[in-house]
Amino acid sequence: MSIGVQSFDNNFLKILGRAHTSIDGIKTYLNARKAGFENISLDLMFSLPTQTLENVEKDLSLLFRLKPEHFSIYSLIWEEGTVFFEKLKKNIFKETENEVEAMMYEMIIENSKKNGYKHYEISNFSLSNMKSRHNMKYWENREYVGVGLGAAGYLNQIRYKNEVQFYKYYVKIENKLFPILEKERITPENYEKYSYMLGFRLLEKGVSISDRYLETILKLKGNGLIFEKNGKYFLTKKGIMLANDVISE
Repeated sequence: MSIGVQSFDNNFLKILGRAHTSIDGIKTYLNARKAGFENISLDLMFSLPTQTLENVEKDLSLLFRLKPEHFSIYSLIWEEGTVFFEKLKKNIFKETENEVEAMMYEMIIENSKKNGYKHYEISNFSLSNMKSRHNMKYWENREYVGVGLGAAGYLNQIRYKNEVQFYKYYVKIENKLFPILEKERITPENYEKYSYMLGFRLLEKGVSISDRYLETILKLKGNGLIFEKNGKYFLTKKGIMLANDVISE
């Protein structure tokens, strides 16, 4: 079971527009344990408006006391067209400074290791042998079926997204059509690029890269962003902090 706690601080839950409270999140977790769930993942967020290092540390402290088998923690992304982005434009919210966000992320990594969690993917941590098998499919660029409104799928070299509006979704189903909104045929070259883009997120597995990207690899190595081991490439500590730049290259 994966539970979207987001934060254990009511102030930040309110900022995020969540309907639940910190107590609700904790009770949901404990009730899941009582019901017999032996494998639970918690989702958290950081780099929220006005959030400090101390706030993040408090969230982590409570998380480690609950001891889920797995947790994901993502920094807030300011997406255009969202309420958050509008508030950012109006100066109601301010972005966390890059240096502060980096310090938060470093603290998350260090504290997680101290508490027995393996940092196996950029935003994901697990106890021994408890990686998310579901998400590994995405990161390993394997195929999966997307079922339901707005779901994404990847089958027979085609990436697709389903209709996001109920009416359009069900009209297509009633006419015996797949309810697909948009799709992209994946060429061998695109498949290779997706493999690098997703593969670098897996911090322990490494990525095998073809010789035609040798110049890029040498540049990234020279900048201390990746290193080589047994013919595979991995993100360095600096590379993890600048993973989006590495993946863009």
